Amino acid sequence: MTGDRIAPEQWQAAWALVQECSQLPPERWREHLESATADSQVADEALKILAESASLEAESPLPETVGSYRILRKIAEGGMGTVYRAEQANPRRIVALKVIKPGQATAVHVRRFELEGQMLGRLRHAGIAQIYESGTARTSFGQQPYFAMELVDGVSLLDFANRRNLDLRARLVMVHEICRAVQHAHEQGIIHRDLKPSNILVNEDGQPKVLDFGIARLTGVDASLTRHTGMGELLGTLEYMSPEQLTGDVSAVDVRTDIYALGVILYELLSGRVPYQVRDKPLPEAIRTIRDEEPVPLSVTKPFLHGDIKTIAGKALDKDKTRRYASAADLADDIGRFLDDQPITARPPSAAYQLQKFARRHRGLVWGAAVVALALVAGTAVSVYQAVRARRAEQAAISLVNFLRNDLLAQASPRMQGRPDTPPDPDLKVRTVLDRAAGSIGERFRDQPAVEASIRQTIGDTYLDLGLGNEARQHIEQAVELRRRALGDDHPDTLAAKERLALVYRFQGKYLEAQELLESTIRKRQRLQGEQHPDTLRAVGNLAAVYNNEGKYLQAVQILEPAVEASRRVFGQQHAETLQSLVTLASAYQEVKDFARAERIYARLVDIYRETKGESNPLTVVALSNLAYGYDREGKFAEAEPLLTRVLELSRSVLGEDHPSTLLYEHNLADLERKTGRAEQAEVRYGHVLDIRRRVLGEEHPYTLISWMAVGRSNRLRGDYEGAAQTFARVLEVRRRTQGEEHPYTLISMFELARTYDEQHRFQDAQKLYASVAAVRRRLFGAENPATLEAQLGIGRDLLAQRKYEDAETILRECVNGYAKTAPETWPRFGAQAALGASLAGKQRFEEAEALLLEGHQGLVKRQYAIPTEDQPVLALARSWLARLYEDWGKPERARQWR
Repeated sequence: MTGDRIAPEQWQAAWALVQECSQLPPERWREHLESATADSQVADEALKILAESASLEAESPLPETVGSYRILRKIAEGGMGTVYRAEQANPRRIVALKVIKPGQATAVHVRRFELEGQMLGRLRHAGIAQIYESGTARTSFGQQPYFAMELVDGVSLLDFANRRNLDLRARLVMVHEICRAVQHAHEQGIIHRDLKPSNILVNEDGQPKVLDFGIARLTGVDASLTRHTGMGELLGTLEYMSPEQLTGDVSAVDVRTDIYALGVILYELLSGRVPYQVRDKPLPEAIRTIRDEEPVPLSVTKPFLHGDIKTIAGKALDKDKTRRYASAADLADDIGRFLDDQPITARPPSAAYQLQKFARRHRGLVWGAAVVALALVAGTAVSVYQAVRARRAEQAAISLVNFLRNDLLAQASPRMQGRPDTPPDPDLKVRTVLDRAAGSIGERFRDQPAVEASIRQTIGDTYLDLGLGNEARQHIEQAVELRRRALGDDHPDTLAAKERLALVYRFQGKYLEAQELLESTIRKRQRLQGEQHPDTLRAVGNLAAVYNNEGKYLQAVQILEPAVEASRRVFGQQHAETLQSLVTLASAYQEVKDFARAERIYARLVDIYRETKGESNPLTVVALSNLAYGYDREGKFAEAEPLLTRVLELSRSVLGEDHPSTLLYEHNLADLERKTGRAEQAEVRYGHVLDIRRRVLGEEHPYTLISWMAVGRSNRLRGDYEGAAQTFARVLEVRRRTQGEEHPYTLISMFELARTYDEQHRFQDAQKLYASVAAVRRRLFGAENPATLEAQLGIGRDLLAQRKYEDAETILRECVNGYAKTAPETWPRFGAQAALGASLAGKQRFEEAEALLLEGHQGLVKRQYAIPTEDQPVLALARSWLARLYEDWGKPERARQWR
């Protein structure tokens, strides 16, 4: 008989290959076998079994009937049985009829087949295909056992989920129902032992049905009936088999074996891959992989699969079955808790964990200090992971725990705060906790530079989240130096710390420093790790963001377009890194006026986050906000407003009224209201946001200053030019002191103060400020950048107002030429053209002036809905220039028309 000449494990491998080939046409058998195994004996044995089976099948055409069932067609075929679509006469119905294959009716196989029918007959559950009848039919091959069961017209679990594009929640609900069905089988004393997606069909109504109990076994008093598997024989599908199943010891198999398979199904359904890639490995290596190696964490396959769902899958897949869920019901219950945002049982219910879950269920009530502190603890623990694996791991771990407990977390305890010189503070601020804890880092970790570097980097990141750039820079600079000394200048951890420092520079508006640091680390990563290494791609994305800040949008597009394609290959289409690169690319497209491409990217990101995370997830809210901002930039205010309103509603419900993101969204909505002529409504919003930011963030936080700028613009719009000038001058002083003379926000403050001086007819004061802004922007961004041209246009209009027509013409012609190259279809281009016409009219070059003024005015009218409210006077100004032109030209009738 087959299998006598090779080792048992080779025969088992051959039999597994036979099962795979049974789904393929005969002409592809040899090709599949050659690619699936390097063992020629295994391949030859499999081919021999297949040939014998094909020969038997050729001799046995499709039967007309089996017992009282009329055979309609063959549905599927496995190693031991064939499933037909058949018609039952009484009662009249279509069934799935499973018949043992000719040549497989050995005593063992017949007994196993009969037991499958007996076991299915004990099951009554909506999630398990119902058995109707079992029996034996006389055929030309002798007695052939069969059983008739419910015909499930459906597709396999994975095919159903993918064809319907099920989101995360729907996939989890599906697994929840499957767990309940398996629990029912367990309660009837039946262990499936071969659970896999292909053994679960889903009908059109979305009801999953567990099939194929062909190698199931009984527990309890009936167990002896199914413990016929020989020691060392493997039954099941390798990728879904638990470590204890791989020993071949049937006594080690219990309900937790099915729990493991459910964990694999959960993992595959969510990530699109099985935990272990063993299909093409030799059997011994595959067994070793499953028994000894750890699976790739879910969060690595798809970043949004982190936290509780990752924990649930990890518990189900634990190699130690005593650490798995004790029952399928327990697994189902934890999935249900996750879906309801309740604490799961798969992790200890610590106070921090319960607070995290409470915060998610009551998002409007909880944010700020507690959440930031939790993030700090979690981030620190992760960031020192590599450090605590080093030679002094135990000592490092103990030091870290003591630091977190005594230096950080204990600050929140009134008992620990209650020192003679420091009374306890019940409203202790996160910054105070950080400041106190940070002071002890150098002493506590004096001999552990790797751990100190990791903690300093995490604390620096937390300071950055709080808007404290100087404090963040101090700690991250020390982290860079510690890693440089301990690991070398080119070590990946040192480069990572430098990249974090570049982000601090970017936050502080030190774009040139950020650019130089990132360009340097990217060159090193390309040399040491390759251009398509994940770390290299992340750094390129950060550099592109800096280029956007600098106004180097074409450079950003140039490096990002290939990087995005590489990210899709390296990370995947929906990985967080790929999506973030797309956001940066869309932003660059917007700035170079490629609005259509930017809008497509933002709309696609909204679809992705809605599908994978739901509309209330903060990442979805950010995507919606980006799309709304894109509409705003295009002047599509009617499309932008409902999105911004929805974004604000979602953020309030998810993050709370005082969360920085909520305040940002409210500020953006106020900007839109101001642009569309609702100045009073916008002013109320600006005041509300300012009050909260002053209270939560402080008077000189960058976001608070942005709110002050908005208040200044509102004052100017109301005609309170003195109040606006005072506000802008105050903000300018703070920004010069805290962010530097050349920070983009400092330049914006100069520009807005200059515009206010224009309203007060302080043209020379305004011109000086415009000139300062233009000089810096020209050096940083180039002469034809729209931001540079904006300041140049201010100078030209001031010269025009002072009737310095010759100087005005030179400046304004440069502006018109610059806009024609970089922003030809925008309203500022036509505003500049009208101003140039006015300067020529002042020089009595009337015909040239008329053409420019008429075209400029027409362009402004055509784009008037894209002109912000505070800039709308440019239309009236263009008309007044036309009236003056015709007046000076001696055409009073035309002048009256334009008046």
